[in-house]
Amino acid sequence: HDKSLKLTLYQNKNPIYQDFVFDNQNNVLTFTEKNFQKESGYNIEFTLPFTYKFWTNTNSLIFSRNKIEDDSALFNSSKTYLYYYSNNTFKLPKEFTFVLSFWGATKQKEGVFERNAKLIFDMSLAKSFGKNWNCTLSYNDIFKNTIYIDKFTVNNISSRARYLVDANEISIALRYSFGKIKESEFKEKAVNENENRIR
Repeated sequence: HDKSLKLTLYQNKNPIYQDFVFDNQNNVLTFTEKNFQKESGYNIEFTLPFTYKFWTNTNSLIFSRNKIEDDSALFNSSKTYLYYYSNNTFKLPKEFTFVLSFWGATKQKEGVFERNAKLIFDMSLAKSFGKNWNCTLSYNDIFKNTIYIDKFTVNNISSRARYLVDANEISIALRYSFGKIKESEFKEKAVNENENRIR
């Protein structure tokens, strides 16, 4: 497992983000999507794997700054935020594997948009039966924390939206592996497009 560092710089024209239209007569706010003028930013990503006996751990830390701009929207500050992901795999006796993972982000200020911090936990328990069978019991969003809050102002109208996502679920999966696919023997055939052409 190798540690890694990755730097990404980007600039996009006409990115698509959430927008809304307000009907004064009927007092109705309709959420839509629109092309904002531009966005720019950077990502600095660290990947830090770690192994100790029966525990394998992979951590990703991404420092990100994204600035979204549009003439119709109120521009707030743009600040660097942290996105993090951690996967912890434990090899247990009798072919059991336990996985605890979590991911989240600190509060995000991206120029036009401001978004809440979040932290989500998932876990699973897998059991192998012989060489080919595997059964996995998964439990996602353990603490029911998948809540998104967006704040932004467009055309002098402010919006504060709160989305509750029902990602809390228990699932069971049964998998059968057919083994490795044999490497096929492929002989490259030279093709001459001019050969045997009708004159």
